[in-house]
Amino acid sequence: QGKEALLNPAKCKAFLADYTRGDYKKESRFLLQAIEAGAAKAIDTAEDIATCKKLQTRVLREEYGLAEEIAADTVNTLALALRGEEKEKTLCKNCGKELADEWKACPYCGTQVVEQEAGSVTSSSSGGVDYGHWSISSITQLDQDARKLLDNGQIYSNKKDFDNAIKRFDEVIRLYPNFALVYGLRGEAFYSQGKSDMAIRDYTKAIRLNPNDAYAYFLRGLTYKEQDQNDAAINDLNEAIRLGPNDGPYYVARGEMYGTQGQYDLAISDFTEAIKLHPNNYSYAYGMRGLVYQKLGRYEASINDLNEVIRHNPDAAWAYDSRGYAYKQKEQYDAAIMDYTEAIKLEPNNPDFLEGRGIAYIIQGQFDAAINDFSKVIMLDPNYPLAYALRGMAYKRLGQKKQAIHDLEKALSLDPNDEGAREELQEIRGYS
Repeated sequence: QGKEALLNPAKCKAFLADYTRGDYKKESRFLLQAIEAGAAKAIDTAEDIATCKKLQTRVLREEYGLAEEIAADTVNTLALALRGEEKEKTLCKNCGKELADEWKACPYCGTQVVEQEAGSVTSSSSGGVDYGHWSISSITQLDQDARKLLDNGQIYSNKKDFDNAIKRFDEVIRLYPNFALVYGLRGEAFYSQGKSDMAIRDYTKAIRLNPNDAYAYFLRGLTYKEQDQNDAAINDLNEAIRLGPNDGPYYVARGEMYGTQGQYDLAISDFTEAIKLHPNNYSYAYGMRGLVYQKLGRYEASINDLNEVIRHNPDAAWAYDSRGYAYKQKEQYDAAIMDYTEAIKLEPNNPDFLEGRGIAYIIQGQFDAAINDFSKVIMLDPNYPLAYALRGMAYKRLGQKKQAIHDLEKALSLDPNDEGAREELQEIRGYS
């Protein structure tokens, strides 16, 4: 559908929903977060695409708490779709000058160029390979052959060719079975293939060999979180924070864990710490803290945090929706309707946004407007009982009994336990 579907969050969400038919929800969410953060627009107009991709990867990692490989994969996907395949430059590891593929030595400084392995995208030198968040100071332990294997394994991993990446990492392990970094890298490759148990095994080996690697604890904690091993996840994130106390994503990940467990004060503390570490570049932490404040009924604090999200990301539809909910709870219905309306402009086919505004319209007595919103929700989800119940209530208050009875009966057929719909129906029929 062209660039337009990737540069507009609302259109992209509709496109992905149609294209994937409800599958790949996690991947679609990552892409939408990136587009919401402005990554697509930045990539589309960038002159230096390599630098732009690195910057946007960092934004997704720091602002949205995405793991490095997921953030990079998302950015690379957008770049491929928007710009096509752009071959990375081969640079001299000594002087940094760009080299032609056929050169065996740098003509500027004389440094020998390591032969590229088939399928690799850069010369095999750790100085030119992106190892993400991992510390690579230990690479000096390896001989030249092992370093080449490690570099090419990571190149394959960055290209999402995980089978070939794992083969290279296996060879490094055969040569250096006590080299911690390679287990962490192989663990990431296994995780990206959906092999969580094997990823945890490798992260555990990396931690045993290097107990001070905060990032290994962080990744293992995220993997435990995905497996719903919450206590193990929090233990690992605790250790990651102890070893890396200045890394915001560690606090965000633990804050999310605390939030899912209902430990809201601890969650707020972690999100607050992440914001202190990155005060001008962490709207995601503001957003998460704002949602937790709502759980505690602290709606004014929630609004303040969501203001920050919107200030940093004015196209963040979910933030308008969440702030609209907070205004509604404070009985500031005009402000709530304005926020829901803005969210709907950004994502016109989101039933949650339409439902939220419809409820606010009912409270304000704008029943025709409410009916219009709930009708759109029903078009999007014909089997959503609450939408029928709410539209039926709106019809009832307009005195349109036939339409009200139809909707309330439909709501009860879909959800026989909806006592509110039952009471409304009984009132219409004259039952006590």
